[in-house]
This record gives sequence, structure tokens and C-alpha cells, in this order.
Amino acid sequence: MVDRYDKRLLSNTEVTRFYAPGFEPGVFEVDGFRFGLAVCVEINFPDLFIEYEQLGVDCLLVPAYPVDSIFATKARAYAAIHNVWVALSIPAQSTGLLLSGLIGPDGQVLAEVEATDELRVAELDPNEPVNHHALTVKRPWRAQARAGEVYRDHRVTDPRSVSPARRSRP
Repeated sequence: MVDRYDKRLLSNTEVTRFYAPGFEPGVFEVDGFRFGLAVCVEINFPDLFIEYEQLGVDCLLVPAYPVDSIFATKARAYAAIHNVWVALSIPAQSTGLLLSGLIGPDGQVLAEVEATDELRVAELDPNEPVNHHALTVKRPWRAQARAGEVYRDHRVTDPRSVSPARRSRP
């Protein structure tokens, strides 16, 4: 066993009837890639994905039992926003909503399992042209932008750029 992950953000039913939450992110490395762990309902909490980005995670592993098709949209959005791969593991009962598979760091679906007895293998390849721009341009720029230093030299002192709450009104 490489790591243990206890789901940190539970549904109301889970926390009041069945489980105790965990408190630590799950991160481990394999062959130079950092993997993060999130489970099911945690797809609804952007702060977890921000935390994993800050921890330098390359791929999030997300097993889930989704109850709506918006789950796939959220997973693709997090992949594109944070420029990470997202690997979804979905049970056969939910394949009418979405399929297990791998989403690339640009938010595009790279591989899906189309049948319940099918096995798919997908490679995390940062040099693949479809992944290259997201990983070598977007991801570093977004890290710089969040740090804020790239904006310091470009501040505007024009009074119209000041928040209306701070502006004096005639």
C-alpha cells in the first residue's frame, strides 16, 4: 500500500449516518508523476482541487458513483482549470451518465471505457502534443498569475480603477 485516503468532504448522509471524515490530502508518486486522491462527492469542492494543484499533483484519481451527468462537466473543468489529468472510475450502474476514463490537462477526454468488461490503458505523456501547451504554457503561467508578482509592475493608479466602495462620490 502506497497511501491511505479518507474522504474529507462527505455528503450529509455519509457524515451523519455512516462515516467519519478524513483530514489530510492523499498524495503519492509513481514514476515521477504526483497523484492526488478525491472521492465522489468531493468533485463539488473546488478548494480540494486548488489544494492538490498547490501540492504539485499531476493527476487526480477520482472513483465515484455519480447521480447526474454534470459530474463529467465538473471533472473536465477541473482538469482544464488546473492543467492536470483526471482519471475517473465509475461503476457500471452509472455508465448511462458518464464513463470511466482519463481526462487530459486541457479538459479533453483522452480515453473512455465503453463496455463493462473492457480494460483501457492510457499513458500520462506530458510530451504528447495535446498535453504540451496545457502543461508547459498554461500551468506555469497560472501559477505565476496566482502568486501575483507578474501584476505588480502593471498596476494602474487611475482613480477609475479603484473600487467603487473606496471612491469618494460627489
